[in-house]
Amino acid sequence: MISKQTNWTRQCNPYGDNFQIIKKEMKAPVKLVTAANKAGASKGVVKSPLPGTITALKVKVGDVVKEGQTVVVLEAMKMQNNLDAVCEGKVAEIKVAVGDAVKENTILVVIE
Repeated sequence: MISKQTNWTRQCNPYGDNFQIIKKEMKAPVKLVTAANKAGASKGVVKSPLPGTITALKVKVGDVVKEGQTVVVLEAMKMQNNLDAVCEGKVAEIKVAVGDAVKENTILVVIE
């Protein structure tokens, strides 16, 4: 018996002895950058895409960052999420500290 589900195929032995799950296709990882990040008042802001806890700050004020460079690590739903710089520039302000609980859309880092 073969039954198809979204992105997965499951094969089962009708006698119940064994089964196999095969992943059919793999999507590209989701980048946690929103359009709102790029439309900030300054050159760029990194915002929290969901509620969570700050577990690491990978930059400090004055650091020069490249677009796509990880600047903050946010733990949400027991997963570590790397939040990346939305543009190239200099870190002007860090608005959080390690251990802070943040809400969705909280500004974490300002890049000029």
